[in-house]
Amino acid sequence: MTSAPGKTYLLVVGISSVIFGSISVVMSLNGFFNLDRATPTAIDMSWNVYYTIILIGALFRILVGIMGIAYCKHLEKAALLKTLGIIYVVYTLFYGVLTNMIIYGNLTDGFGTSLAIALIIPALYILGAQKNLTAYTESQSSK
Repeated sequence: MTSAPGKTYLLVVGISSVIFGSISVVMSLNGFFNLDRATPTAIDMSWNVYYTIILIGALFRILVGIMGIAYCKHLEKAALLKTLGIIYVVYTLFYGVLTNMIIYGNLTDGFGTSLAIALIIPALYILGAQKNLTAYTESQSSK
């Protein structure tokens, strides 16, 4: 059996994704429960949408993390993990744009650095999946 060269990347990023995803779940639920329910306004409704997007993304981040941890040694699952990593990047970009529009009202203030930092985890996830995919392809071609 071929070793999994991307195992460490997927394991570390998977664990951190589960941790950060869990924190995001708590934060989004806290946001939901702290909104004024007695007199909801249009702003409260937009925050509801925002917190829903955070919650969905956090649950996806937890799922991606668990799958990375579970399949870090399974080379045959590398294509699936790479696809999840690409979706993770797309969500991170979407979330970065959404957050900047809500907090700053534009895409320029504070966008570059925070987005670059936020993209490190999904990029490392894709890197680990790609390493495993390459190893899987090489092991299949040598048979």
